Amino acid sequence: MPWVCEFTALKDRVNQIVSALWFESVIIAFILINGVLLGMETSPSLVEHYEYLMHLGNHLILEVFILEALLKVYFGQDPYVK
Repeated sequence: MPWVCEFTALKDRVNQIVSALWFESVIIAFILINGVLLGMETSPSLVEHYEYLMHLGNHLILEVFILEALLKVYFGQDPYVK
C-alpha cells in the first residue's frame, strides 16, 4: 500500500505548513484585513464607491478561512485548540 505512505507524508507536510509561524502570521494578516474591510462597510460613501471590491475581498478572505479550517481538521490539527 504505497499510497498510505504517500498520504502520511502529505499529511505530515501539510501539518508542518499549517503549524508554521509564517502561516499563522498570514492568517492573522487576513483577519486584520477583514476587520478593516468590515469597518469600511460602515461608511456609506465608501460602500457607494467600493461595494463590489469590499464584498469580493470579504468572500476571498472567507474562502481562505474555510481552507485553513479544512486543512487543519482534515490533516489532524484542531484549528481552535493549540
